[in-house]
Amino acid sequence: MDEMSLTELEYATTSHYRFTARLWDELGDQQPLSPIAIRILKLHPPRNRSLPSPGGFNGFMLIPGGRFLITSTDRNMIQLWDLGFTPDMLISNQALASVLVDDLNHGFELLVQPSSDGLGIILLTTSSTPE
Repeated sequence: MDEMSLTELEYATTSHYRFTARLWDELGDQQPLSPIAIRILKLHPPRNRSLPSPGGFNGFMLIPGGRFLITSTDRNMIQLWDLGFTPDMLISNQALASVLVDDLNHGFELLVQPSSDGLGIILLTTSSTPE
């Protein structure tokens, strides 16, 4: 947040109000919502060269607030992406963080919540083995 301008801070703090207003406006017209921005993520090798290539996406979870996205890949990797805080913000072609998780492909669930200080997230993944 230290690097954000006043305009970017205002945009970020009012996003849920603008989103709600947009939902009510467009749902009242019985029209489907049109996107404000489209983000295309392509998997690249992780910044940590000791991790293998991630493979392809097989799941995702948008963190409440809409700025961060958690993805899972078919090679047992969970990645954190920064989608930006304005529709026209350029995003990195690299995930912010990547971690390998054993047996992610055998049925899993991602649970996420903000950390107690509000500066991070806590990610819990549970998986089950096939019977």
